[in-house]
Amino acid sequence: MPFAEPLSASWRRVATPEVLSRWNAANGTDTIIRPELLGRDDLNLFIRENDGGRSGFIASLGGGAVGVSNVFAADTPDERLWAEITALASMEYPGLPIVGYERGEDLKAALGAGWTSVGPLRVWVRQVEQ
Repeated sequence: MPFAEPLSASWRRVATPEVLSRWNAANGTDTIIRPELLGRDDLNLFIRENDGGRSGFIASLGGGAVGVSNVFAADTPDERLWAEITALASMEYPGLPIVGYERGEDLKAALGAGWTSVGPLRVWVRQVEQ
């Protein structure tokens, strides 16, 4: 059985290396998620496969929130996709805030689905001498 129980009519939790391989190929970036990450309680990959292609994202638990990342869509991301992401992340980690760091069309779609922008992302780096 390639998937765990369905979470909705079309989304599934990635549970095998074979499905992970399809998730990685569809993601369309240089990001490769390794099979060792499957089965962790603090990280879940989701995929939707249909005739139109594949969509997916990662939901990860940390810092008292659920981080949504690596979102990709078979079509242009839309409000429906982001509403489904919200529902799936809420089912997986009930009662926790859901956060992301989107830009461009993904940000527009997330905002249209009820997400709220709290400002630009700032990344702080400290160089440590060895």
